[in-house]
Amino acid sequence: MVASTCTPAPWSLCILNQDGEIVLHRNMKAAPEPFLKAIAPDQEDLVVCVECLFTWYWLADLCAREGIPFVLGHAL
Repeated sequence: MVASTCTPAPWSLCILNQDGEIVLHRNMKAAPEPFLKAIAPDQEDLVVCVECLFTWYWLADLCAREGIPFVLGHAL
């Protein structure tokens, strides 16, 4: 899964399968409840990856609580 935005405003959520095919791609509110609802069907095999920015602390904390692997990727 890839999520990228610089603000807590609407963000782009994209879930890819192991073959790199898009499973879900949508703009949505950057908040725990919409995120968990959107990933629910794929949560078991999910790894969350985001651009390495300070705005993702809430998502990192949420993933830790939910037991979802979380990776920060370099922005360059």
